[in-house]
Amino acid sequence: MDAVTMDAVTIVGMAMVALATLFSLVGFVCAILIIVKMFQHNQTGLGIATLIGILVCGFGYLLALIFGWQNKQSWQLGKVMPAYTGSLILSFVLFGAGWVLMAPWVAREMQRIEQQNPGSDFDLDSQYGDDLDNGLAPPSFSEDS
Repeated sequence: MDAVTMDAVTIVGMAMVALATLFSLVGFVCAILIIVKMFQHNQTGLGIATLIGILVCGFGYLLALIFGWQNKQSWQLGKVMPAYTGSLILSFVLFGAGWVLMAPWVAREMQRIEQQNPGSDFDLDSQYGDDLDNGLAPPSFSEDS
């Protein structure tokens, strides 16, 4: 079995994704605190919609952000809202940058796995050929008949 080798850029990308995960956890805790404030201030429908939005599609984070800032003073969220906003922004930026830095390594690993298991479900060479080696692999939009 070949040893998995990573360059410094990939390690930095992984560290960024790990840090983004921590910021996401902070954002989740802040969102829960905002939802609790919604229920405490008789905004039950809004609280339920935000909670369901977080659990189903992530839209609840935006609801919590908007209504949290609108009611920051009356709901006493003076310290929570800046932390929530900062954690959301940092998690998005770090996740994006981390995955961009890790993409070449992921592509190489997928190629390595495909070469070790010919005929596997994700046959990259037949789909992209040499373009994958050059980093030019476009998404495949052809329809199979």
